[in-house]
Amino acid sequence: MRGENHKSRRNPATKIEVQYEELDFEQPPGWAQEYVVCKPRARSFYSMTDPAARRYLEEGIEQIVAVEGPIHIDLALRRLRTAWGAGRAGNQIRSSFESALLAVSDRGAVKLDRYRFLWPPQMGTPPVRYPSGDPESIRRIEFVAREELDLALLRFIQDARRIEEDDLTFSVARLFGWHRRGPEISQGLDDSVRRLLDSGKVRRDGGYLVAVDDEPISQVSQ
Repeated sequence: MRGENHKSRRNPATKIEVQYEELDFEQPPGWAQEYVVCKPRARSFYSMTDPAARRYLEEGIEQIVAVEGPIHIDLALRRLRTAWGAGRAGNQIRSSFESALLAVSDRGAVKLDRYRFLWPPQMGTPPVRYPSGDPESIRRIEFVAREELDLALLRFIQDARRIEEDDLTFSVARLFGWHRRGPEISQGLDDSVRRLLDSGKVRRDGGYLVAVDDEPISQVSQ
């Protein structure tokens, strides 16, 4: 049997060049939207603590959550107090609010998570929202749901392909209108980075953070 000589063909190793995108952080990113503040009108001549105002409080809660959800309970209460022209949230006002909230939650009109945020019942992935010209649209970091905050960090990482952690937290702080990264803001942003690393959605590459995939963050299971 006659053998045949075969010349092995080897392709030279292909050099892969990874290009990283320079981002313009002066403008809000396209995946974020302007925060809309709900300003319900008090459709009742009764005070917030009057039992006759109960159904109006329930309607106000539903309206606020539909516009601003996920929204922290304390911020939702502030919206209602403003609508009613009420002062500080004393025990009676808070009790009336919580009773109305319980009724709204029991019938499935809003969802309350373990971190005291109110969600529209059908919402999974929250929008990332930045302040508008309304001063009420600037939220303290404890009034931003962790799902929204985590998603903002993840989107910045995905846009940049890789980014140093300090640049990332600076950009996210600026997006939410936090001009100074005090201890509470710094801790909240550090916790968000840690959650992303623990979830496997982000990994470290030397001194950079890199997104593992493009899967969005959904609402945490209750």
